[in-house]
Amino acid sequence: IMKFRSVLPFLIVGMTSFGFVGCGDSGGLDNFVATAAPSDFANVRDLVFNFGDQPSAFALLPGTESLRFDFFDVSVAAEGADPIESRDAALEDTVVLSTVSTASRSVQIVGLDANGLPISVLAQSIDIPPAQTVADQFVVSGVSTPSAVSLSSLLLVDGADIASGELSSLVVPADGSAQIFLAGFFSEGTSIILGDQATYTVDDPSVASVDSQGTIRGLSVGSTVLNAEFQGQTISIPLSVTDGLAANFSSISVVNTVPIVVDPATPTAVAVIGVREGATFGLAADDPNLSFLVTGAGFSVTPTGEVSVAPGTLTGSEGSLSITFQNVDGTTAQTTVPLSAL
Repeated sequence: IMKFRSVLPFLIVGMTSFGFVGCGDSGGLDNFVATAAPSDFANVRDLVFNFGDQPSAFALLPGTESLRFDFFDVSVAAEGADPIESRDAALEDTVVLSTVSTASRSVQIVGLDANGLPISVLAQSIDIPPAQTVADQFVVSGVSTPSAVSLSSLLLVDGADIASGELSSLVVPADGSAQIFLAGFFSEGTSIILGDQATYTVDDPSVASVDSQGTIRGLSVGSTVLNAEFQGQTISIPLSVTDGLAANFSSISVVNTVPIVVDPATPTAVAVIGVREGATFGLAADDPNLSFLVTGAGFSVTPTGEVSVAPGTLTGSEGSLSITFQNVDGTTAQTTVPLSAL
């Protein structure tokens, strides 16, 4: 069932230094006119997307709560191409996106559900007139009905960065813990760490437990299977719980990009991995053997490794984060990474 709204979008391209005027007629999404006057062009400009009433209805899939705009530097992006930038916006009659790169040549509009997951492509490829072009008229073409987005595949990874690599098996010490991450790959090209939107189980709950966030705890020595399910697809890997020797790490490191850039508006979660005899183990943020310490004015860290920077801290201010893991044999593994304020 499709939910219909009379919201046929057209695009107005504007600049502070421009006299852009946009107007749409009753012919549908493929009838949009933008006019411009000669001027100097900056590297960014404002884009105004109007979803106002039009005689031809524009369909939205049920559950659409917000929109994502993916901008490409070519008129028709190749399948799987990465956008040069993406913007999220609330579903409103008029959406204004400021300081969009003038390198953008087309935009794909994606409908998102309440959890921010893609559920439809509203417009596959709307052309954006080059900022260097002065034309009396520019027609932007598009589509009038959305196409549903589906889940293509799942992948278990050992870090919050999908590029950290596939996790094909897992070893956890008894009385220890590990953190896994489930990535979902969607048909319109995005990949997302799913977190508690997925369901995690173990075949033998006497050997290990797993919570809604993918944190695994070893309960007794043995082997079982770890399962992660999302939207009807399941991925399973072998899970072994050892006698605790695996809790002695020769080194630890972070999965995050270094230096870790911290936004005053949003704490940054730090993902830690340990190495023993060439094997890599993901560590849960609340592992009691992990401790965190920050230095640098304005920076702070929680016991579970969430780094914050105080509002008003100068952009580019530097700090450092020291992480220590207490091994069961009494030794420690440590690492220190730089921090930078956004």
